[in-house]
Amino acid sequence: MRFFSVTRVSGARRRRCSMTPTARFAVATLVTVLLQASVQMPVDGASLAITPQTITLAPGAVQQFSVTGSKGKLRFYATGGTITSRGLYRAGTTPGSFTVSVKNRDVWAKATVVISAPAPAPLPTEPVPPPPTDGGVSIFPGDETAVPIFPGESIQAAVNAYPVGTSFVIKAGVHVRQTVKPKDGMSFVGEPGAILDGENAAGIAFDLYQTSNVVIRGLRITRYAPPEQNSAIDASSSQGALIENNEIDHNANPSGLRAYGLTIGSTSIIRGNSIHHNGWLGINGYGGASDTLIEGNEIYLNPPARVNDTVSEAANVKLFDCGRITIRGNYVHDSLYRGIWVDTMRPDVTIDGNRVVNHGRAGIWYEVSYRGVIRNNYVENAGYHQTRLPDWLRGGGIEVSNSPDVSVLNNTVVNSLNGIIGLQAQSYRDGPYGKSQLRNLLVQGNTILMPSGQTGITENVGSAEVFTSWNNRFVGNRFELLNNPNPFAWMGQQLDERQWQAYGQGTNDLFAR
Repeated sequence: MRFFSVTRVSGARRRRCSMTPTARFAVATLVTVLLQASVQMPVDGASLAITPQTITLAPGAVQQFSVTGSKGKLRFYATGGTITSRGLYRAGTTPGSFTVSVKNRDVWAKATVVISAPAPAPLPTEPVPPPPTDGGVSIFPGDETAVPIFPGESIQAAVNAYPVGTSFVIKAGVHVRQTVKPKDGMSFVGEPGAILDGENAAGIAFDLYQTSNVVIRGLRITRYAPPEQNSAIDASSSQGALIENNEIDHNANPSGLRAYGLTIGSTSIIRGNSIHHNGWLGINGYGGASDTLIEGNEIYLNPPARVNDTVSEAANVKLFDCGRITIRGNYVHDSLYRGIWVDTMRPDVTIDGNRVVNHGRAGIWYEVSYRGVIRNNYVENAGYHQTRLPDWLRGGGIEVSNSPDVSVLNNTVVNSLNGIIGLQAQSYRDGPYGKSQLRNLLVQGNTILMPSGQTGITENVGSAEVFTSWNNRFVGNRFELLNNPNPFAWMGQQLDERQWQAYGQGTNDLFAR
């Protein structure tokens, strides 16, 4: 509905619309009705209810309030105590009758809280110790209601006793053989020195399967013994987890089964962790995880030694059948196996700005996956555990195998077995997003220091299409070749710079020897 002013002022002139008395009366009546409606906002909306309606609490006691009939964001208000954005109320120390109110849009609901008088303190029989120095100071911004859990106490028992959305402080010290299945929205934040030690006996520290919005922060999680294809932190099929600033280390199955440090879920953030010396993988992803950010972690020595890798899985990071994943700004280093490995992925994977150093096999491997970007990474000393073959490329700083629509942009690859390589290999099946073919590969703006080995493409399917008709191109890269006589691979041949460019590759390349 649009309303127009009956008076319009323009400069020094005023022009008044003429209205009949009947029209003026109708407008005045409408304005009166609207004003009355605006001031008669309901205090307790019929569609909004808060429970409990009335509650009596001792000073300092905690009560979770729940709301039904809401649409969208809720805002809680309280007197006589504090309340979190999730509706968790902590009573103050002053006795009396107080209120808890909740607002949803313009509708309110209200409950009554009676805080009882505190019981008289007993006379002390020995000197009273001073209050703890942390004195209720919370490490949860805006939330002073985090529940402390001390060594020797059961974290799972606390989870069972509190409602969804509760925050817990894991106190400094060693918490042994804890296995936790959180409720939605729970947070677990460790004080400096808080350690969860599985003692090589407990299988999983945190099982986030089918949970949402769980936070795990500031803990050391060590010496868990996950079962086959499980992790110390298992966030598979979860949504919205935040896992940050933890140390996740030395988690492995004593029988040598495939065990990992961390498995990701969807719409999650994995940030600022140190992940090292874990079973077969540091970070694992499987089965449709999507829209997750892996950022700013240090990931190394996963696995710390050789494993019987008959299924070809070992790596610092391996993701399988995931989509819209961003792997950004991590330091990934020192593994006998691969650095960052994505396999059979859905479209739109981004591998950006990582430092990937000292890997026995490929530094970054983009295998039989779909559209993605590999950019701004620094890769050094990849493939040191592999030997060079005369008719095949492997151990690349960056490898792209049987994957269409991948761009490799502005990376630096140094002293690896091979440089940036593309592969069209046998035995890969086509997937749901198209053929598993090396098409539309763009390698541009990279710097490659390559005293030996090759950059280019090779195939073993018996067809030259990967060279002639699938739009694969190397453009505007800088090569530091030193004494490498044949640094390029194309059409089954090892080529020098002139031969490379004669095949239509290397446009605007720079070569230094």
